[in-house]
Amino acid sequence: TVGLVHASYIPNGFTWLDHGDIELGRAVLPLSHLFEAFLTPFGQTGFYRPLLTIVHSLDAAIYNKWAPGYHLTNVILHVLATGAFALFLNQFLSLKLPERLIATLAAGVHPLSWLPTGAISYRPELLATLFVFLTLFFHTKARTSNQKRNIILAAVCAGLGFLSKEST
Repeated sequence: TVGLVHASYIPNGFTWLDHGDIELGRAVLPLSHLFEAFLTPFGQTGFYRPLLTIVHSLDAAIYNKWAPGYHLTNVILHVLATGAFALFLNQFLSLKLPERLIATLAAGVHPLSWLPTGAISYRPELLATLFVFLTLFFHTKARTSNQKRNIILAAVCAGLGFLSKEST
């Protein structure tokens, strides 16, 4: 349902920062040079967002300059972030299934999700949200189960969040 609500963004074109970041390639690297994302600032900014550069570069390798593909990636990232919210919610609140479904749906279609999902230049927020919720989910699981796997997954997700947006 969340993906369908945001599907209208898919046929859109590039706007604003996308022209420089994607069309002109300032935030895109050849796949053979993805490691450079960890050594350089994002695009022509002072921000450190290597995961964002990697995701843009993967999109460029798949879609070239076909904007709907990039928008499809944003919708997929938003659906994943909504799923991570559901996991997070399940760890922190004792809700019945209908309550969890309604809360997850409300988060997934809430108006605050429209800009990050609809604008490629707001992809850092989608990535950061996804990894913050996953970090909290695995952290909570690690504290209640003492399984090293959950500790490692929490650390990996936290790291990916930091690599998505420096203010994560």
